[in-house]
Amino acid sequence: TPGFWAETSINPLDQKFLKFMGIGKADGTASQRLVHWLARTYACKSDLWLDLHGGARTETIASYVWGWETKIAEIDRFTKQFIVDYTGPFGIFEQQRFPIGKAAALARMGCGYMLAEAGGSGRRLEKDIRQHEAWITAALREMGVIKHNQSLPSQSPKKFSSIIYRKVDYLRCRKPGLWHPANMTMRVVSKGETLGVVRFLDGRKTETIRASHTGQLLWIKDGLRALPTDDLAA
Repeated sequence: TPGFWAETSINPLDQKFLKFMGIGKADGTASQRLVHWLARTYACKSDLWLDLHGGARTETIASYVWGWETKIAEIDRFTKQFIVDYTGPFGIFEQQRFPIGKAAALARMGCGYMLAEAGGSGRRLEKDIRQHEAWITAALREMGVIKHNQSLPSQSPKKFSSIIYRKVDYLRCRKPGLWHPANMTMRVVSKGETLGVVRFLDGRKTETIRASHTGQLLWIKDGLRALPTDDLAA
């Protein structure tokens, strides 16, 4: 709630981003305690945590579903198949790098975890809202909560045959400056392609941000600020 009124994704009470709090801590900061309460009150009794995201106010994003390998076979099968069937032209089923991550920790509690992105740049477009509703409907159907011949109002989940990506790279600058993206279209980019330029505050030096691999652009920052802690593109 404080984050909503401050118009920021970071919790002003402790300067933390809820998405990165894992399953939280009972004796941690405000954000960690909130996520711990959500996990212990709801997730441990649930089959799926479907995390609906609309992008930050300074992000242009593609539409996709993102899942993580957990080493819990039943949950991994469900997550990967859902992404293949429903995410659209592409989705992400990321290789497990951190066995203590949120998806793996929830899986050990019997709860799957997927993150769905549709929106961006502070917009509330009807098509993005409908996309999230379609993903909710598809998840309820696949889990058997509603029948396959039953639909919720205004939702018509579609099946796709998606490209699945297994690794994500985050691109950042070395020094603070002003960010000038080259092209805001969400697309497949080639390794070495220029994604934008950071102009340093001394007015003389610049840093070119290039794609580290050939692959799908997930999001690109559309705000002017560039800090070494900012993900300018993924």
